[in-house]
Amino acid sequence: MLRKAVESVKNAGTDIEVIVVDDASSDETKEYCERVDGIKYIRLNKNQGTAAARNVGLQESKSPYIAFLDDDDWRIPGTFDLQISILEKDKACGVVYGKILFSNQEGNLTGESTKDYPSPQGDILLQLLRTNFIPLSTVVMKRECIDNVGLFDNSQYMLGIEDWDMWLRISGSYSIRSVEEMVAVYRKPEVSSGQWSSDMTRLFSLVAKAYKKKWFKLPSIKAKLGREFSNKKNELLANASDIILYQALNNSKNFMEKSSRFRIALKIWPRNIIHLKFYKAVVKGILNKK
Repeated sequence: MLRKAVESVKNAGTDIEVIVVDDASSDETKEYCERVDGIKYIRLNKNQGTAAARNVGLQESKSPYIAFLDDDDWRIPGTFDLQISILEKDKACGVVYGKILFSNQEGNLTGESTKDYPSPQGDILLQLLRTNFIPLSTVVMKRECIDNVGLFDNSQYMLGIEDWDMWLRISGSYSIRSVEEMVAVYRKPEVSSGQWSSDMTRLFSLVAKAYKKKWFKLPSIKAKLGREFSNKKNELLANASDIILYQALNNSKNFMEKSSRFRIALKIWPRNIIHLKFYKAVVKGILNKK
């Protein structure tokens, strides 16, 4: 998969700096990178996770514009140049993102895309607070954003949502632009694939922690919400809890898994204890426990 990703990056724009960060893999990443011209290869001796690995790449890069790509995704030709041209013209813009095509686990296009998905732009801070609609593999951003807001947060409660955290911090200071063109291909997660994004319960458990530990404390968010801060905070936590309840009822393999998800939903939003919908969900889960 890495070979396809690297080749796609080289075809996505002109004068491209390619940095491959090997997060202590046990495969032949090093041997491949040594055979290919134009790659700066960096190996980490100990697995540190995606945030830390991306930070290493950021610190080694020299370009005024930055893009990210996981090794199982790929870029569409010419798209870096398209997005950079927007960043060069719009001084207030920090990030340009675009649409994605989906592939299956074997790397074959499924025919699905985000063509009809909303692509908010401009001042998107509050929309982004609810859900992350900016695919990492589609982003091109100004390096100055990193200089101003800092590197990826590699805290344990950000594991797998560090990109969402980055977009929130940037959108507090910069305008965000989108393009309608397909700019990248994303390998669609499956539970069996081991991709972080395949487990929505784990994901939104972390999101709830991020809300409480960091995002609700960001000055840009507190200022934007103003008097609505308390109501919005409650709404977002309740939404995260509802998503986990949905997972409990629709994507749980057995009763024990359902019970665990019910407990997580209640911990995130304790006020569920007074809502009839929570008890209805529990009863439905018990009746369908087999």
